Amino acid sequence: MERKVLFISSWYPNPSDKTHGIFVKRYAEAIALYNRVAVIHPIGHESFQDEIKIESRTENNVFEVFVYFKKKKINPFRKFSNYKKHYLLGLDYLLKNWEKPEILQVNVAFPSGIAGLALAKKLNVPLVVSEHWTGYLLQDGSYKGFIKKHFTKLLIKNASKIITVTHNLKERMIAHGLKANYSVIPNVVDTNIFNYSGMKNESKFRFLHVSSLETRQKNVDAIIETFKKLNTEFPECELYIVGERTNMLDLEINAGFLLNKSIFFVGQKLGSELAEQYKSAHCLVMFSNYENLPVVILEALCCGIPVISSNVGGISEWVNDQSGYLVGAGNTSELLSVMKKILVEHEKFNSKKISENASSNFNYKNICRLFSNVYEEVLHSKN
Repeated sequence: MERKVLFISSWYPNPSDKTHGIFVKRYAEAIALYNRVAVIHPIGHESFQDEIKIESRTENNVFEVFVYFKKKKINPFRKFSNYKKHYLLGLDYLLKNWEKPEILQVNVAFPSGIAGLALAKKLNVPLVVSEHWTGYLLQDGSYKGFIKKHFTKLLIKNASKIITVTHNLKERMIAHGLKANYSVIPNVVDTNIFNYSGMKNESKFRFLHVSSLETRQKNVDAIIETFKKLNTEFPECELYIVGERTNMLDLEINAGFLLNKSIFFVGQKLGSELAEQYKSAHCLVMFSNYENLPVVILEALCCGIPVISSNVGGISEWVNDQSGYLVGAGNTSELLSVMKKILVEHEKFNSKKISENASSNFNYKNICRLFSNVYEEVLHSKN
């Protein structure tokens, strides 16, 4: 049955940052296959001239409402009050230009959950929370502070269902005392773009890394250092790094004389351009210190390429000896060992089978089905 679902999210792509929370946008697009989906997302910036400006658009069957506001330096309590106010303004606009939602989905509990509680009460609809945040993990440790914990606990208490992207994240939230009615639904992949395309013709074995390149979490420097050691023994291999950050110079310096010879920084890639990077590679390498379930791993699997990753978060729930290798977080000697191993044994991996298995789990239709089942369960329990 088609349902009318309103998304709000702490992270969501916008004109100034097209990748921030892109997995939430993909969720919305998947759910919109067989449901009506709208999104409200406030965007604040000091440079905005207008106090409030509301714009909307329909993209991939998702009705998006952006509430632009001039960001000011105010105390935290005023900040949260204004945050809620901007969502309520967006809701008024939505009700005049769309439909009344039947269900509210909060994506990433804090801070959007502050507004979520108010919106769910005003609409008198059940509340579903979809959580992706690594802050609950011990290695991250960002789930702290009175305000953050207070509003998160209040949101979880009032939600009809909590959805996490991995079982590991679910267990970590429960360990923080956030007991609730949980379901696990993985991230989604657009398999029309990220799919298996056949054999590779490149003469060189290509490792690929895709991330935000953030130092504390992604540990890209360790990948570069390990690859440099590998390259001395296997000079016919190369490393392509996809992503951008404010300061790229230190990574380029780390690459040393291999820069633009065996190590290549290709910038941020999205959509079909990113898919081409996967399809030109033989292996994705991730060496994060902490993660939940990176979309890039799922995209790589859907393209049929095996994955080397640190065994953190819920990655082991989807990467096994049929689809790659897992290594200890921070263990560079183990990382070097499996990078050598895959160079020699990469033909043992059945790329077509890797792609088929991943695509059957992460495609839009399957993720839509899983969410639709949750919505029916929640709405029937309400009645």
